[in-house]
Amino acid sequence: MSDPEHSTGDAVARQAPIADDHDSPWKDALELYFPQALALLAPDLRAAIDWSVAPDFLDKELQAIALPGKKGRRLVDKLVQVRLLDGADAWLLIHVEVERRLDGRQALKVFAWRMYEYRYRIQVRLMQQRKLALPPRIYSLGVLLESRGGGGTA
Repeated sequence: MSDPEHSTGDAVARQAPIADDHDSPWKDALELYFPQALALLAPDLRAAIDWSVAPDFLDKELQAIALPGKKGRRLVDKLVQVRLLDGADAWLLIHVEVERRLDGRQALKVFAWRMYEYRYRIQVRLMQQRKLALPPRIYSLGVLLESRGGGGTA
């Protein structure tokens, strides 16, 4: 007969460590306060957007360009399609990273490389999908935060 007080299955499941998730709140905030975030990060770009057309958050599109074999979650990355006041479509790559492993220049170099890597992959994908000769308008916005109290924008 099983003794609930000495059962290890449920106790182990309850005591399993929870992943440290600093990025998801940023992702949620970006979607919820998108116009306000742009006003803070890129006021000129915010002013160029036609807000009568709802922004389209392209999470699945961004997942499709993720590098195979890369470990870790990149939930904070957002790809958003917007309509500009001139009638053209544009894509915004927003990358917010809370860096816990690297410091200073090294963190900034890794962050810049990730921004470049994602932008390039998005450009190639959109050019192939839309049969474009030149890359579409893509604006890259990056925020790099250090988890130990310091921080900055890139």
